[in-house]
Amino acid sequence: MTLVDRSVRRQFTAAMALAMALALLLSGTALAQTTADEVQAVAIDDSCNDVPEDGFTDVPETNTFDDEIECLKAYGFTEGSGDGTTYEPAKATPRWQMVQFVARVAAEADEQLDAFELPEASDQGFEDIGNLEQRFQDNINIMAEIGVVEGLNATTFDPYSKVKRDQMASFMNRLQGAIQDALGGDPDGFTTGEDFFPDVSDDNVHKDNINGLASVGIVQGKVDGDYDPRENVTRGQMSAFIMRHYEVNVDNGVLTSKYPGSELNGRAGVITVFDTGANTYSFVENGTDDEVKVDYEPGDEFFVDGDPASNALFEDDIDEGDVIEWEERDGEPDAHSLTNTEIESGFIGDFDTTVDEIDVINTVTGDVVDTFTYTGGLFTVDGDSVLVADFEAALNEGDTIEVEDLGETPETFHLTNGTLSGSVDGFDKTADVVNVKLSAGAVIANLPYAGADSYMVDGSASNAAEFEADMTVGDSITHAIDVDGIVSFTLVNMAPSTQTGLAVEDSLADDEFTIVDEDGPTNVDYDPASLPTGTENRFFVDGELVTEAQFEAAGEYTAGDSISFTDADGDNDQNRVIALTNQPLRGTPDNLDSATNTFDVLGPDDETNLVTGETYAATDDLEVNGSDVDEATFEAYLVALEDGVIDGYIEVDYDETPIVLNVVVE
Repeated sequence: MTLVDRSVRRQFTAAMALAMALALLLSGTALAQTTADEVQAVAIDDSCNDVPEDGFTDVPETNTFDDEIECLKAYGFTEGSGDGTTYEPAKATPRWQMVQFVARVAAEADEQLDAFELPEASDQGFEDIGNLEQRFQDNINIMAEIGVVEGLNATTFDPYSKVKRDQMASFMNRLQGAIQDALGGDPDGFTTGEDFFPDVSDDNVHKDNINGLASVGIVQGKVDGDYDPRENVTRGQMSAFIMRHYEVNVDNGVLTSKYPGSELNGRAGVITVFDTGANTYSFVENGTDDEVKVDYEPGDEFFVDGDPASNALFEDDIDEGDVIEWEERDGEPDAHSLTNTEIESGFIGDFDTTVDEIDVINTVTGDVVDTFTYTGGLFTVDGDSVLVADFEAALNEGDTIEVEDLGETPETFHLTNGTLSGSVDGFDKTADVVNVKLSAGAVIANLPYAGADSYMVDGSASNAAEFEADMTVGDSITHAIDVDGIVSFTLVNMAPSTQTGLAVEDSLADDEFTIVDEDGPTNVDYDPASLPTGTENRFFVDGELVTEAQFEAAGEYTAGDSISFTDADGDNDQNRVIALTNQPLRGTPDNLDSATNTFDVLGPDDETNLVTGETYAATDDLEVNGSDVDEATFEAYLVALEDGVIDGYIEVDYDETPIVLNVVVE
């Protein structure tokens, strides 16, 4: 198709879309309309000002949830997907990921609120979460202990099932209830006597939580006013729910915004150097590596910690590491708003006791916050005041450090000998060092493991040689130093990760099938001959254990079904698990041919066909947003969807008779 052809087609499509909308309205078959009493989502304007770029390559500025995802990353509530360069906003959220989102918000509340304290992780009896990294298991157990999440029963958490919109509301409002309960408030979270959504029935156990979140603007309905409680929650939608929840708590004075913005409309960042004698300072601008040098005049407008200040007070308080916002004004004095950061905290990186220097590492980004010289300082170790020699003897990479500067001399260095837990991110066995990726995402590099006092591998006492031989990337690792200075390493060999994607039509044959996710297609081989000794194939369909023949039976495996695959692991007696969930086919239409009434359906990677040559006819159940339409109207919407004139997807339900083909306009 030429550019001219496509341009003409787009103009035709736009005109058709407008004509169809008018026709449907005039005929009484209205499309989904925004109603006057529609729930309004709270704006995240007090929590997410001037946040740094998230760096996710699959979240363009045009993405509906771009702002929310950027803010989610800035607060450390997400690590992204895979190697951290993508977020997968359109992917459905499994239960185990939902818990990580909620648990990170809970951890932030724990950090900010003295009254809200999370317990240490302890086994809550779930027997199906052992394939997850230890840190993810810990979050599930902690959230279960405080009543935020529940399992299907006492031993089953069902980590890979997708979270529905009604379940999400309960997860989040239970967390709100736990926070409010700790503060002496309502343990039921957000409550209201109003019903907001006509499709949330009285017998839905999540109804009160849905209405509670709607009453404060955390959730809102679809354009037709329904809530669609049984729809899967995507990771993009999840970012909006999480950040709206945080915003409401900021607005209510419960939590503190990390990105509040200011009344100035300027450039902001962290001060790197200043010279009050020359009336200059420099800062690294938020979201960039650019260093900005500013020359100021005594007659400029100054603020310190939000209050108007004199030039003398500004110069007295300015320091490296403080946050500055500078507004350059034409024809008027510039404005400078300084926010003092009195306590720097993070993990200890490199240190050199011969020159009294330590690097402090940001727990989220892994960047060095600052290099501190501790000569002449005051010191505490695990809460007790100590001399500098004891402080130096206790220093270890990965320990927690707070550097307190109240504008007085000397500074105080608070050291906590902590347990460092995460996953193996890399290692150099020739140098006896390992890189540990922490739960927040930061990496402690080159942590020496030779010479430790004790080693544990998969629950059994071990030694340095066995520890090194068994260590692989992705394993769970813990490094601890007790009060007597005993150093220990604990290693848990992790089972293979689970792949999840959508089924491709006609790909099930000869013990193989193909699934597609945002990264593209993956061919899965489940030939029993490839199984390690002592393991077997286990098949599940819609949560029920079935035979291989039942899994392969006609009608079970259809295009668009959700399939998760975990390969066998002989070392851990882990069976190969293939779980299929029947669901309607959803994707983007492509290669529409109105002469043959056929089109293809693209998968999540927007390249691979889930279905090639899907057909439609007047005898099928043709719909737009769930309302019956004729063939011409249906086809016109398909054209508009394929050409990008409207946003949405095509949904095909093969379980219905006749087949239901529904164009969903978002």
